[in-house]
Order: sequence, then C-alpha cells, then structure tokens
Amino acid sequence: MIKTAFIIIFLVGILAILRIWYLFKNEKTTIKNAIFWTLLWIIVGIGILVPNSIDLAMKIFRMENRLFFISIFGILFLLIIVYSLSISQKKTERIMAKLVQEMAILNYKLDKKINPEEQDDEEQGTHIGN
Repeated sequence: MIKTAFIIIFLVGILAILRIWYLFKNEKTTIKNAIFWTLLWIIVGIGILVPNSIDLAMKIFRMENRLFFISIFGILFLLIIVYSLSISQKKTERIMAKLVQEMAILNYKLDKKINPEEQDDEEQGTHIGN
C-alpha cells in the first residue's frame, strides 16, 4: 500500500516536471520558475526513491524527529513560494501602473488632436467668466 503511494507520488512528480517544461517551451513560464519546480520535484523524487537521504539531511541539520524535519522544510518551502508570489505581484503592479500612465498620456494627446480649440481655451485661461 505504501509503495503504491510512493509510486503514484513519483509519477505525479515526473508529470509535473514534463508539464513545467512544456509551459516553458510555450513561453508561459520563466526559466527561473521551471528550474525551481524541477529541482523541487527532483528532491521529492530522491526522498521517495532513497528514503535514507532524508536521514542524511536530518543528520546534517542535527534534527532527531523525522516528522518535525519534514514539517519544518515544508513550511520553509511554503514561505519561499509566498515570497516569490509577492515579488511577482509587486512587479505586475508596477507594470500595470506604468501602462495606466501611458494610456492616460495617449488619451490626453488623442483628445488634444480631436478638440484642439477646447484644449487651447483651457491652456489660455479663456473660460467663460474670466
């Protein structure tokens, strides 16, 4: 039963690696993202195929409890993902702000070309009542 679960997880990892490189090939993701997820799934695959590698990593980090070790590294992994997502969201916000500014400038220039007399009146201050 447990070996079947390990085989399923291993196959899911292989499919995930193939999917991420398919997305990279079709320019739907970056090379940084593809390498990150590939390394993650390779580490999971090594942990499944060679369970003693987890014991070796536990000795390197001087931890005794296997469940605690896996939990700590799982939380660390999730924090890395959250950080990465927040960085990409900030980048997207900056790009959108720049696009909105450029659209406003183009809209202003278009309005000025369509109604030049209205714009000239506003610039000269010749409104009714002045």
